[in-house]
Amino acid sequence: MATKKQAYGPAKERVFREQAEIIRRHRGGASVYRLAKDYGVHDWWLTRRLIEWGEHHRRPRNGQGPPTPAQARVIEDRDKVVRRYREGTSVYRLAKDYGVFDVWLTKRLDSWGVPRRGRRAALVLRNTRTKKGT
Repeated sequence: MATKKQAYGPAKERVFREQAEIIRRHRGGASVYRLAKDYGVHDWWLTRRLIEWGEHHRRPRNGQGPPTPAQARVIEDRDKVVRRYREGTSVYRLAKDYGVFDVWLTKRLDSWGVPRRGRRAALVLRNTRTKKGT
């Protein structure tokens, strides 16, 4: 019995044709998820191809890898982020504005020594801002 050659669909064939471009983008910071979405394949399938091509996972599961471009922007704008937080902007709002996870931003603020606000303090700040605007 002859062995059957693996047949791939057009999306996967395109991945093989554009291997160099995919590797370039991956090394440039594009996530596997983003690349997979752009090429119309599953991220787990593309991860397997990248490993076969000698590429390594950039980011360990514990999040200790290099910062993403959005995270780098937060770090760059540290003073502005801290000022906005102290003026009453929520971590959730800041995270949304910068395109990062709120948990990551909370940990970053903690590492910068910024005291956390409780719900009561946040409510007071919010009410103070509202009263000033009226």
